[in-house]
Amino acid sequence: MTRWLALGLVLICGAAVQAQTADLGFANEPTMYRPNTLGGGLVPLRAFQVAAQVAAQPAPLPGLLGPPGGQPPVIQPRIHRSIRSAIVPIGPVKLDQYGDPLPPGALTRYGSTRLRHGPEPLGLGFCHDGKMLGSISQTEDGIRLWDPATGKELYRLNSPAMLATFARDGSLLVVDENRCRVWIPAANHIRDLPEKTLPENLQVIAVHPDCRSFAAGTPQKILQIDLQTGKLIRELKCPGEQIPLRLVFSPDGRWLAGSGQKTGVWLWDLRTGKRVRTYHTDFDFPEYAFNSDGTRMAIAAEQLRIYPTDSEEVIEDYKAPAGVFQNPRFSGDGKLVFGITPEGSFFQINANTGEAKDLGNSPDVTLRPPMAIAPEGAFAAATDQGGAIRIWDPKTGKGPEVDRLPLLTDPGFSADGKTLWCLAADGRVHAFEAATGKRIKVIDLPVDEDTPVSWEPMARRAIAINGGDELELQVIDVDTNRVINKINVPTNGAIPLVAFCATDRSRAAVFGMGTVAVINVTTGKLIRSLSVGKADEMQTCRGAISPDGRLVAVSTRPLSLWEVSTGKKRFDLDAVLNAAGAIFSPDGHYLAGWDAIGNIVVFDVRLGTIVRRIQTMGADNGGMAVAFSADAKWLAAGDQDGGVTVWDLATGDVLGTFDRHDGFVTGLAFSPDGTKLASTAQDGTVLVWEVTGKRPGKMSDIEVGGLDEAFRLLASSEASHAQRGMEFLYRRPMETIKLCSERIAVPTATPAEKIAKVIADLDSEDFPVRQVAVKELEAIGGEAIPALRNVAEKSSNPEARKLAGEVIARYEAASLKNDDLRFVRAVELLENIGTPDARALLAKWATGPAGHRMTNESTAAIVRLKSREK
Repeated sequence: MTRWLALGLVLICGAAVQAQTADLGFANEPTMYRPNTLGGGLVPLRAFQVAAQVAAQPAPLPGLLGPPGGQPPVIQPRIHRSIRSAIVPIGPVKLDQYGDPLPPGALTRYGSTRLRHGPEPLGLGFCHDGKMLGSISQTEDGIRLWDPATGKELYRLNSPAMLATFARDGSLLVVDENRCRVWIPAANHIRDLPEKTLPENLQVIAVHPDCRSFAAGTPQKILQIDLQTGKLIRELKCPGEQIPLRLVFSPDGRWLAGSGQKTGVWLWDLRTGKRVRTYHTDFDFPEYAFNSDGTRMAIAAEQLRIYPTDSEEVIEDYKAPAGVFQNPRFSGDGKLVFGITPEGSFFQINANTGEAKDLGNSPDVTLRPPMAIAPEGAFAAATDQGGAIRIWDPKTGKGPEVDRLPLLTDPGFSADGKTLWCLAADGRVHAFEAATGKRIKVIDLPVDEDTPVSWEPMARRAIAINGGDELELQVIDVDTNRVINKINVPTNGAIPLVAFCATDRSRAAVFGMGTVAVINVTTGKLIRSLSVGKADEMQTCRGAISPDGRLVAVSTRPLSLWEVSTGKKRFDLDAVLNAAGAIFSPDGHYLAGWDAIGNIVVFDVRLGTIVRRIQTMGADNGGMAVAFSADAKWLAAGDQDGGVTVWDLATGDVLGTFDRHDGFVTGLAFSPDGTKLASTAQDGTVLVWEVTGKRPGKMSDIEVGGLDEAFRLLASSEASHAQRGMEFLYRRPMETIKLCSERIAVPTATPAEKIAKVIADLDSEDFPVRQVAVKELEAIGGEAIPALRNVAEKSSNPEARKLAGEVIARYEAASLKNDDLRFVRAVELLENIGTPDARALLAKWATGPAGHRMTNESTAAIVRLKSREK
């Protein structure tokens, strides 16, 4: 799993919330807009969408400034992904716990897909009798029609629809890849209109109430087209250089209204084909609606006003209510107008007086456009912060009950595979029964609201990042839900990303601007600082720390691998030139790195060689989730498209392609036995997939180096030189074990009496005696550390406490000597070889003197090997 992804998502979501607040208020900052593709009101673009969309947009037409604040209207580009297959799999379709079909290959789903259409709907609109709500996705994923009373999906059109509008007979007119089609959902029938029916630069469509023709809005003109033949009936000219972004026919078919920029609403009399009136507003592209007999119009702009269709003056005695309203709709008798504020509050306005009444009933969530109101105000619809559709009855505020999960990331199975843990964007940890998706518990971590949190499911540790002049890392033990440490780190101008060591709960890597700090999260002490690049040339690094905590992969250019014991680079991995992320396999043998366009390269960490190259589809600026199986034989990747793919690394074969989530994949985790794969996604669901396939054999290594030279290189202070020796030794495991056994002996313990005597000399009143004692203790090294800690904590002599603390600090901070480097790397070799003979030698080394570096390293390796067997 990508350990940095959770934090990145939290930061993005936080930025989105701030941007959204400004957008919904129509205040202060200029806002860019796009049309509601199902005919509703214009939709403000969130700040995190604008940057990418501006780059994709052609230059605006001369003089086109847009609403409000002089910004051009933007038609949002689609996220390109394949349409879901319409092929029904052979055999019975599996259903989730809510009765909705599961995608092929899925065993279960946590959370519901009801009222969810892609990452976020591009448009919402009710049909004319209010019995269906239509949605168009930001992805090329068609149109979906929902039952507003239950939230259940009724119909689906698998077509990359760009524009759509309801006709009064229950059909929809759909613009699809420059084709014009009539879709009749109840009959599951589609009729294509003749080619060249549609004009160039089409912006908006609307169907005439008699269902015989439709209006197509283009720059400077509107065309009325026959719905059967596709032939042009008439052409209506827009004032000036205007581009209509909304068209509405009156219910009686006499009038056609269009909205423009810096003018207001235009009205054509279709009996004569002439534009007869313009209702001026200060608000660009206002929204509007006719009453049932076409004698009045409600126009929502800087205020909501009511006009007769035979005059440009507001109706007598009408006083416009304060505030901004969207999606005006008349009641059937024309006495009321319903409107919704940008924040989602529902109002009814007296159509004769302008008196507004806040009905005060809406879902208890933050709502945002696109928004829609059903005829008679029976239902209202909008999207929430997670991009899901919300429908509610304005009279009660109630709507379809949908079991929604928050945005979840970083899943992880328990050791027995029975529980799945996930981190939510709000900083909570959720536990589910893996087989059914039943929620077991939710842990509210002791962090402040909106605080970024990162966690490691295997280590059961989390880190919350609190801002300020100096960032504070709150280290949390998830099992006890307690803050076990607080660590201050410099900001370096960026919020760091955190990667945990999976099997060493005390170790984590903090990635900053050009630096990586490996820290002991239990004590707060710095283990190693890696200078990986100039801060002014890099963004915040991304990467991973190996399960044993010895190596760190960093998203330098190219991807690089660093040794914690020396702080030196072992090698550059040139196959990933512009790394967007990296992850180690659970056994630490392999490293997967990927770039921003979805190229994944798997390396053998022991040799620095390429094991497999994989090309994925659907990556978006590196936003991928990647996971190894527990035995490191399979690799899974989830992408921005919502799809998940599993590969056999030995052969490169695809074991499974799973289709798919309705949002980008945020995390992946294999079950301990490798038969299941859990994926979390932006759509608020978790899917558990069945993974099958023959377990592949051992992957090949590459021979390099020579035996004596390899052993000599193990002691090199240059990590890249030592790697040459390790490559050769990995290739010859039996010879390596014999070599290490013959040339690395268990050290002889320093007599306890000698350590005690030297420790006692720290209490001497004679300064030279104390100095000699300090030098002897530094030479003894780790064996003396337990006794020194006792002095530093309990001695009544301040000078002895001071000297003991200094010796400990120098020992922990000192660079390893050549002999130390050799046996630390030898322990790494034997642990990764993992044969019975290798384990036996580690067990022999672990019997050495207590506190000695070899003893500690060997003991830790044995513990890690045993943990992998569970």
